[in-house]
Formats: sequence, C-alpha cells, structure tokens
Amino acid sequence: MTTSLSLAGLSLAGKSRWSLVGMSAMVTGGTRGIGCAVVEELAELGAVVHTCSRNEAELKQRLQEWLAKGFTVTGSVCDLASRPQREQLMEKVSLLFGGKLNIIVNNVGTNYYKRAIDYTADDYSFLMATNLESCYHMSQLAHPLLKASGDGSIVFISSVVGLVSIDGASVYSAAQGAINQLAKNLACEWAKDNIRTNSVAPWFIKTPLAEQVMDDGKKYKSDVESRTPMKRFGEISSLVAFLCLPAASYITGQTIAIDGGFTINGSALKTNDYFQDEFAMRKKNKHEKKIQQLFSNQATHYVEGRIPSMEDSNDQFLRSNTQRINESVLNGPFVPMVTIPQVPTTFTTKMINASLKNNKQTLSIMTPLSLAVGKSRWSLVGMTAVVTGGTRGIGCAVVEELAELGAVVHTCSRNEVELNQRLQEWSAKGLTVTGSVCDLASRPQREQLIGKVSLLFGGKLNILINNVGTTYHKRTTDYTADDYSFLMGTNLESCFHMSQLAHPLLKASGVGSIVFISSVAGLVSVDVGTLYCAAKGAINQLAKNLACEWAKDNIRTNSVAPWVIKTPLVDQVMDDKNKFTSDVESRTPMKRLGEANEVSPLVAFLCLPAASYITGQTIAIDGGFTVNDCFNEFG
Repeated sequence: MTTSLSLAGLSLAGKSRWSLVGMSAMVTGGTRGIGCAVVEELAELGAVVHTCSRNEAELKQRLQEWLAKGFTVTGSVCDLASRPQREQLMEKVSLLFGGKLNIIVNNVGTNYYKRAIDYTADDYSFLMATNLESCYHMSQLAHPLLKASGDGSIVFISSVVGLVSIDGASVYSAAQGAINQLAKNLACEWAKDNIRTNSVAPWFIKTPLAEQVMDDGKKYKSDVESRTPMKRFGEISSLVAFLCLPAASYITGQTIAIDGGFTINGSALKTNDYFQDEFAMRKKNKHEKKIQQLFSNQATHYVEGRIPSMEDSNDQFLRSNTQRINESVLNGPFVPMVTIPQVPTTFTTKMINASLKNNKQTLSIMTPLSLAVGKSRWSLVGMTAVVTGGTRGIGCAVVEELAELGAVVHTCSRNEVELNQRLQEWSAKGLTVTGSVCDLASRPQREQLIGKVSLLFGGKLNILINNVGTTYHKRTTDYTADDYSFLMGTNLESCFHMSQLAHPLLKASGVGSIVFISSVAGLVSVDVGTLYCAAKGAINQLAKNLACEWAKDNIRTNSVAPWVIKTPLVDQVMDDKNKFTSDVESRTPMKRLGEANEVSPLVAFLCLPAASYITGQTIAIDGGFTVNDCFNEFG
C-alpha cells in the first residue's frame, strides 16, 4: 500500500523572510551569556558571524565549539572600552565582509550597585563609556557598512532598568534609558539608508553569574520571582534574532522588554538591601560581564532523512527514515531533515508518527538548500490557533503565517462566500485551516464559535488572535450613543469576551498565547476617530493586565500595533486620496506603508515557544511612525 504524503504545512526556514542565509553579523561580547546565545541563534539561522572578547583564551575556546557545531563564526580580541580598538575591530569586519554588514548587535555592558550619592566621577565615566559611548561609537563605525549592505539592522541589548526604577543602579539605568532613546533616533535618522534599529530590554536572565547572585541572596531571588508574573527567569536570543530577520522588515525604533511581565507589574524592586557592592562580588568571582545574560538553547536529535527526488517511493521514505528512528537509543522529539531545495512544506507529522514505535514522535521542518534550523522553539507544529476575522488583510496573512509554521488554524468571517473561497485556497496550499461563519458583534455567536473550537480541538487551544475591528470617522462631538456602543462593542468588548471564553482552553493546553491586533492609534494621536483610538488604548492596557493575571496559567498576552497597512480597502482609500498617501509616507521614517505579510510574522513570532518570556508588551509595527514625533532635519 502506498501512503500519500502531503507536502504541506510548516515552511519556517524555507521562507527567505525567516532565514539569515547570506547575511553577515557582528555581535559584541559574544563569548558569554546573552552574547554567546545570540551568536549561536544568528549562526543557526544562516548568518556568517564575527564576534569579539577581551579574553583571548575564552574566545578561542568558543570558536572551536562553534566550528564543531558547523557554525560560520570568526572572532577578534578587543576591549570595547578602548576607542582605538573599536576602530580596529570595525576595520577588520569591513575587510572580512567586503565592506558590507547586515547586522550589528551591541551587547557589551557592565554595572556595580551603589547609592546614587556614592558614585564617583570615575564610576560615572567608566559606566557611561562602557554602556553607552561604546555602543554609540560602534554604531557610527558600522553605519557605512550597514548602508552598503542595503539591508541593515542594529539591535541594542538594553535592560529593564532603562524602563523602570531599580534601586542602586542609577548610572547604569540612565545609560540604558539613553540606549533605548538612541534606538528611536537612529531608527528615524537612518531609515533612509535602509537601516532598522531596535532595543531589547531583558530582566534577570539565568546565567552562572545570575545564579551566583541568587545563591548569595535567597530573599532577593524570592523577591525577583514574586515581582515577575511568569515566576521564572527567561530567554532573549530568539527575539534578537527575529528583529534581524527580513520577517521584521517594518519594525524599527522599538524597545521590547523581555521580562516575563516584570515591567508592567507594579512597583520597583530594591537591590541595595542585598548587595552593597556588587562590583566586589563580581571581582571576587572573576565575572566580567553584566548580570542580564543567558545561554538557554533547547536541543533536539536530528535524523538525516534524505530524499533524492520527488519521484521516490513514499513508502521507501517512511521505511528508511522511521527505521533509523526506531533503532535509535535516543529519545525524541526527532526532526527529519528534508533536503530538497525550495520544497515549500514538510511531510505530515502524523504520517511519519504512524510508523514509529516506543512512543517516539517527530517534528518536521523544511530547510533551504539543506540548512537545518529545526528547533522546536521556532515551530508551531502540534499547536492549535483561532484567528478572528481571518479572510482579509492582516487576519488572512496571520492565518497563513501560523499555518505555514505548522499550526492547525480555525478562523471566522461574517461572509460565508468569502470564507469558503479562502478555505479552498488554503486547502490548495496544503494548509490545515477550518472556518466558521460568525458575526463577532454578537455575544451569542461568539459563545457558539468558542464552543465549536472546543469540540474541534479537544477542549484545548494554544493561540488566540483577536483581530476584528472597525471605525468610522467623526468629530468627537458628533458620535452618538449608538456609535459608542457599536465601536466599543466591536473593537474592545468582543476581544475581551473572546479572551474570557478562550481562557479555559488556553489554560488546558499548558502553553497559551493571546495576541491582540491593536493600532498605533492606541499609542499616539491619529485622526481616525477618538472612539477607535480609545478602544485600542484599552486593548493595549488589557494585554498588560491579562499578562499579569493569567501568567500563573501559562498564558502570555501581547498586543501588536500596526500603522497604515496596505490592504485592498486601504489601497482604495489611498488611490482616492493622494494627499493622505503623501502625508502618511512623510510621517513614516521608512517612507512607505507596511504590508500585511510584514505584520503577520511578528504576530506568529509572539506565539512561538521562542517568545516564551515575552508577555504584556505592545509592539508597534509602523516603520518608525510612533517614534518620529519631530521633524527630522537630517532626513
């Protein structure tokens, strides 16, 4: 009997938007903690990476380890506190990469805790030079290389101390606040050069140094965990890598906290009660880098299943590959590597699993030109999702993105004809998507929808995307009570109710994620109607509150705030109103509108296991619009 295999489903690394193949990257301080994890994440996604360290022996050791893993990584000995050494480093990078560079990750930093009145002039000079001036100078030096590449990205590793008050770190906090603002300014000034700039602000990250800190202050560890809704330390490298991907092409000027909800959870944490002089502890234990660091990459076992041609027998493929898995003494999950260039999908997981024994299972991925980026952290295989309003625009793009990453998706629409048409299109693409006719303005219909979803997915749900929304423009004084009821009901109450209904299913899954499709109108004043803006502001705050309240249920909640995105409806508006088009582009540093398939990767990323420590965030995807409040004379 011949088994029919569907070449449909996940196509993560196979999509160039989700790959760094052919790109070059520079990561400062890449031999330990966050830097080390970022080097590996970028290299695994296909980038050629150069890094640096003050410690030559440690650098050589890491380079040997990376070579053994098959990564293309080189390194230089460099003390980034030295301006001449920074210049020498970038000269070497320029020669190494032919005068071009796609990515620079500014990672170096340090701190020691004192009361503000106890910092000396030397303390101030050292901490500002290390944490701020070195990053600023490295960005200046990298600018011509990034510009020459035609597609540049800068990521600053900042800290939550640049967002909220942490006692005993006033100079370090000021430097990190400066870094966050620098990211905004460079995003606007350098957008014309096709350079995107963002900052990532981690909370405590599990590293040997952080573990030492926790061992020295048991109460401090308890306080950290009590102030963190997710009650644990987390990961960061995947977010840094995502911001460098072509998939993040419309994200710039953002500061994203990766903190398990810490920065949205109330009052400040005090540190001086536990560490009078953290610098002494650092020196004693011979640690050279900052506390906010990690290396927490999950691993899997790879089985090289090679398929010479599409005409090969499917039975032969199953026998040859599953036999090797069954004979293996290792435990799964296993990832069969499909090595056909440009095959758009993976083999259906359940078809392979049917041939396995001893409760082993596979996770399948496709790789471009045999490049394996098969981490389960970057896959949605085995997960279920609901996307409201999924037949048009952003919703349609999100449905496809989630399904291509391996999720089984259910969506809804008021228009039955349009829904059936989309379902046929998705089926033809090999995507696993079902749908329901539903008017989300109706509370009973929302309840019926989630009831159907519960039956469909066995009482569990991993992902809910609240996407529906509408507006019509009036002066504030002209909105009626009916207007208010309709717009608030559609844009806010429907999302709140859907989240309530989905909560038990998300909780039952053990790994739940909610993403609200909000708008920049909830962040800055946009002339699209005050009721719509108020509803979107409420959505952004709701994401924060649910992130804290439902963290105990392993449910993460975030909102994504797009600017004007090109859809058939918006295209019609633009065609009719050229001045509006011009005004939108003039206020957007990237000088263009976004595409629906530039929003969908961010939504999908927030649902991935790779984003497991991101919650309570509102991320604008707007080409820099929300950080461009002033006229840019250098534009």
